[in-house]
Formats: sequence, structure tokens, C-alpha cells
Amino acid sequence: MTHKNHFVRGFSLLEMTVVIAIIGTVIAASTVLFTAYIGQQQAADTRGKLAAIQKALLEFRRAHDRLPCPADVTISITAAPTNGRAFGAEALPWGTCYSASALTPSVNITDTLADGNITAVVMGMVPVRTLGLADDFAIDGWGRRIMYAVDATATAPSLTTRIALPDTASTARIVIANLSGTVKSSYALYTLISYGTNGHGGFARVGSTVAITPLLTPPPVNSGSTNEAELVNCSCDSISQVAGGYPAGSNTLIPLVMTGSGYLGGVIGQFNYTGSSYGFTRPTFIQGLPTQDSTNLAETNNFDDIVVYATRADLLGYNE
Repeated sequence: MTHKNHFVRGFSLLEMTVVIAIIGTVIAASTVLFTAYIGQQQAADTRGKLAAIQKALLEFRRAHDRLPCPADVTISITAAPTNGRAFGAEALPWGTCYSASALTPSVNITDTLADGNITAVVMGMVPVRTLGLADDFAIDGWGRRIMYAVDATATAPSLTTRIALPDTASTARIVIANLSGTVKSSYALYTLISYGTNGHGGFARVGSTVAITPLLTPPPVNSGSTNEAELVNCSCDSISQVAGGYPAGSNTLIPLVMTGSGYLGGVIGQFNYTGSSYGFTRPTFIQGLPTQDSTNLAETNNFDDIVVYATRADLLGYNE
């Protein structure tokens, strides 16, 4: 009988190294592609919700001849309603959306110091329950609350006659500009804002409660963004502290004005447009395509906010 020796040749160390390197490269590329895909899905989910909210706002305006006030972003999604204060319920009273009482739902960002002298533009979260939407519509694709700024005078009844067409720019309107500062609209009645991938200045889904300090618990998302357009949109600084207001010509935050032992209602800060190099004199939001910071690995100068808005002409009543 003849015996044949069979030799099974294994992989050499070099060959194994090459194979492992190839596998690592494939995994890394797949991870990048998967991450990009997830980001695209999150953005698409957000845009879908923004479109649904805009449709609901138009239907609300036609049914009630006004726009709703924003809801208080400091109320937890799981909180039981108390004295009319509930997640997604519009602030009161209509026409100002602001109350000095801590027992009344109030907006969060105003256009003046928090001393009761509130001017027209106010901001909070989307009032999903007032609009008849499910709570999930208040949350963007990244798990943060969608914000809603509105000309408060448009929240009083008889919008059709009080803000007649054609609408013209006034101190009661919101400015929408692009990243270079070019004005796209000088008289938006409302705007919706998602703080995008980095979420800088946004509020988490679970929400927070107002503390008797210039901070929120938990605080807004802090990604360390230094992008000026993002800071204008969130009315906050690069560590996500909500603006108490910017002195003219300065980028230094001043403290939020307090009264007595705590905040007035739900107000936590002011719009910060006056401190930006954009030079606007009215509450402003920046709308633009995403940009990526190539100057540092932290990418702190990225812009990824998603902003949509409507003017009076976009909010026609049934008989107009």
C-alpha cells in the first residue's frame, strides 16, 4: 500500500495581516456609509414632521383665524398637566403668549428682558397637542424637540383682518436670512427649527424643568458649536447657555434678568440677534444647506440646522 502525504498549507503571518487589513477597511467603509445613511434618514424624518406641522398650522389658522402660541419647552413629556401647563399645550394668553405667573403655560424665548414687557416675537416648542398631533411630532429625527417661533400678534383672533394682505415688514415680523446674511424674508409670521445632527442648543425629548438658576436641568444639548448661524438660531452661546441678551456690538452674554426668587413664567432667555456679526435688528433665523467645518477634527463650525417658515401669503384663509 502506498501512503501519500497530504500537506495543508496555512496562511502566513503576512497573508493574515493583509486579510485583516482588508476586512478592517471594508468594515470602516461600511460604518461610514451606514452612518451617512442613518443621518439621511434622520433628516428625512425631520423634514417629514416639519411638513406635517406646517400643514397642521395652516389648518389651525383656517379653523380659528389665528396661529397657536408656542408650548413651554421646559415641561417634561411625561409630566401630568397642572393648571393648564402640559407638554405640547400652547402658552397663554393668546396675542402675547406670555404670563408672569409660574402657574400659566408660557413661551421660553422673548424679544425683551424677562420683565413682563414682552414684544411680538416669541419662541417655545411646537404645540403638538393644541394642533391635534401626536406627541412624537414634536421630536425631530435626532430625538430633540422642534422649536417654534411666532409673531405673537398673529396668535390673537381675527388674523385675516388684523394682518391684511399684502403683508409688509414690521417690527412684529421674523427675519429669515441665508448663511451669508442675505435676507430671504423680512416678514415671516412663524418659523420651525430643528437643531440638526449636532443638536446644539436643542432640548432633549424627555424635557427639563426650570430651576431657580440661569440653567436648565438637564441643560440644552451642548456640542461646542461655534458656528454663528447656529448660535443665532438657538439664541445661545457655544456652551449652549440660553442668551440673556447680547449688548450691542458684543458677543458676551449678559445674565438672564430674574425677578424675586425665580423665572417669570417659563421665560428662560432672549433672542440673540443683536450680538451677531450679521447685524440684524429683529429676531432672525438662518436657513441654509449643511456645511462642514474642515478646519479642525472636532468640526465645531458645522451648520446643520433645518429651518422652515411661512409668511402671511402662505397662510391664506378659505375666503382669501
